[in-house]
Amino acid sequence: MESLDFQELIDQLSALDFDELAAEIQDLRDELNLYRYGYVGVTEVAVPEDATMPSFWNLSKLCQDTFGDGARLARTSDIAYLLERGELQWYGVERAVFKSSYPIPYKDGLYDTLVSAPVNVNGLVIFDAASDRFVSTDSARTATPACSAKAR
Repeated sequence: MESLDFQELIDQLSALDFDELAAEIQDLRDELNLYRYGYVGVTEVAVPEDATMPSFWNLSKLCQDTFGDGARLARTSDIAYLLERGELQWYGVERAVFKSSYPIPYKDGLYDTLVSAPVNVNGLVIFDAASDRFVSTDSARTATPACSAKAR
């Protein structure tokens, strides 16, 4: 077995067109009709970020009430690329709540590895539109549930 040196590996990786690769993966998902959710918007109701914040299931119910059957609270993986590309529009929403896609134990709590954000004990993360970043919950604030639905 022949091994690559580190520089060869870097050169090969830098030559990859990740946008094209992402498009090919999306085409394959569409062709195979794989289970997939996509961001559809936010609910009309904001919820407190304190200890009374509803659970994932109750936040998903708010999404169903707004967007119909099959809607759920959006996960960070549903919107990560939209945020990265600046394609997510908030239209007056100050803070939005999401379900963490990849929470890991970190220090004395949880941390979402996809969006580099603190996660509350219920697996929820807050996006602050003004600072354009995920932040810790603030018991004095409210957040609007962000929703996803199955792609049709």
